[in-house]
Amino acid sequence: TFSVMGHVAKASGRVTPEHIQTATDFMTQMRLSESQIDEAKSAFREGKLIGFPLKKKLNQFKSQFGDRRDLCQFFLEIQIQTAYCDAVLEQAEYDLLVKVAKQLGFNKRQLQQLIAMWEAEIRFQTYKKAQQEKYKKYDRRQQYRDHQESQRQQESTRDEGAPSLLDAYALLGVGD
Repeated sequence: TFSVMGHVAKASGRVTPEHIQTATDFMTQMRLSESQIDEAKSAFREGKLIGFPLKKKLNQFKSQFGDRRDLCQFFLEIQIQTAYCDAVLEQAEYDLLVKVAKQLGFNKRQLQQLIAMWEAEIRFQTYKKAQQEKYKKYDRRQQYRDHQESQRQQESTRDEGAPSLLDAYALLGVGD
């Protein structure tokens, strides 16, 4: 997982601090031990090298987990998140994701659906953060009064930048 993450991070030509933070966050979420973290970091560095054997690594993954479609999808979603960690999916990253998806048994349409789900998730999280920041400056009583007033004013209009119903559908992985 981490070697392919390194390869995806390097696909656009430069590994950014956001790429490294994404890998670090996954290590934390997975609750890796110190020795496992060292191994994951080494694998990430390996993925950045010229001549990285992507097909061989994916075949190894598939030989271990290929019968588990859910794990293959989760693996692919991790790679999508890695590509998107800087909020931009560059062509080289997309092309690499297509290769990874194909080798894991996903077609382009399925990859597009997973990407759309991730983009919707980003919009929801961005909107949520903006809303939290908006109300952070008020105390609870003032926040409640302001919220009530805001609700009355916005009943017939949508907030600018709010996730749409289409975003909700995409996040769930279904069409409208």
